[in-house]
Amino acid sequence: FCSNSHSVENKKGNLEHLHVYCPLRHLMKVRSHCNEKIEETLLEIYNFASIRQYHRPFQAKERSTLLQEKLILAAKEAELQERPIIDDSQVIYQTRTVNIAIKSRADIQMDILLNKLPSSKLTEYD
Repeated sequence: FCSNSHSVENKKGNLEHLHVYCPLRHLMKVRSHCNEKIEETLLEIYNFASIRQYHRPFQAKERSTLLQEKLILAAKEAELQERPIIDDSQVIYQTRTVNIAIKSRADIQMDILLNKLPSSKLTEYD
């Protein structure tokens, strides 16, 4: 499946590769398509929750729905759980002490001010 056998970036055949970040064009295209569909589905779910809770569409809301708040809380809790990671082709279990992947708007604004993130991330968040 992966034919980049001479590439140092593409660690074919070991646990570090797993095709999750494979640089092959067709896999990148599939990942992008899947991520877009996930985002579209989440927006539809958020819209449904907003109409149900506030009787207004998601785009017109002034605050987050209960569903959004619960999903964010669940994601933050899951991020801190012990999970298997790959280190030097070995599976080890590790936990995070702080949330890195899931940030609030205020966290993103602070990271932009500290030059830890590009300003485009705020537009992406919104």
